[in-house]
Amino acid sequence: MNTQHPNLTNAAQQEACSEQTLSASARREMQAAYAKALLDQVDAAQEQIQDLQDDISLLKTAENALDMISENLAKVRRLAMEKQTYSTRKQTVADLNDEIRNLLMINMLVAEDTELNGHFLFRDDIIRMSSNTRGELTLTTTRLPEIAGIDTNDTQATLDSLDSAARTINRQYERIAELMRTLLDNYRQLQHETIVLTTAQRELKQTD
Repeated sequence: MNTQHPNLTNAAQQEACSEQTLSASARREMQAAYAKALLDQVDAAQEQIQDLQDDISLLKTAENALDMISENLAKVRRLAMEKQTYSTRKQTVADLNDEIRNLLMINMLVAEDTELNGHFLFRDDIIRMSSNTRGELTLTTTRLPEIAGIDTNDTQATLDSLDSAARTINRQYERIAELMRTLLDNYRQLQHETIVLTTAQRELKQTD
């Protein structure tokens, strides 16, 4: 009577069971590693989203400063035109000049005190954004021209320099708007990626 056949069968069954146990263990390890990788990607995406939010806030700060400067320059234009009406009344012209100087002083303080990653708003400079999810993003600034003709009561010189300042400010608005569109596109894409990753991680945990 041959007794080796049942023993071989048992051994084969034990080996198959061992392989199944090993396979299940390996599968769990792979799932855990995959879940961790997904979590790392979610964390990285959330950090990038925070950087984008910081950059968007920075650009909004710049826009608010531009709004104030533009409003003050519009007042300067109105006062400069008024000076022509009162050109024979020295006291009135002097008062208007004082108002203009005060407005220009406020603009200078706004431009220099507006914090843009340690840069001034108008400085012929390149301001690097915090986020670099799709390559380095920068904002180029341009020096705001001085307003001429105030002390000499040269209204045309004042108006010409105001026109030049308006063009500079418009360029700043355009650059900010273009950069803002890029940041918002990146922001929406990262949010979508985060949702996909989070969903994949949740589904993976449910299969454990």
